[in-house]
Amino acid sequence: MNISFDGFNRKLLTFAVDSEIEPGTLVTIYENGKVNAAIDDDFIGVVINCDGRYAGVQVEGAVTIPYRGNSIAAGYSGLLADSNGRLTAGDARKDRIVLDADTEAKTVTFIL
Repeated sequence: MNISFDGFNRKLLTFAVDSEIEPGTLVTIYENGKVNAAIDDDFIGVVINCDGRYAGVQVEGAVTIPYRGNSIAAGYSGLLADSNGRLTAGDARKDRIVLDADTEAKTVTFIL
């Protein structure tokens, strides 16, 4: 058996989008009911699925996604979206709880 954080307090919301957004992309609300990729900023959630018109965005719970840049350590950490909407460590307004950081696979599991 492996350790799993999947399903913990998981909450998904559906938002409108102007174009396809890849799963794993960090997003922010830019207009009533609409999200787009968060660029060099804090984020509200992670895209789980998208059909080009609507995106399922996980806004609470544990999520595992790839990160870019320097290593991220377990514990409280500032996590931001980089210039491509991907996860990186930084000076965020809100620290997140990092449960697991795999430096080999460059993935991090954290609580939104």
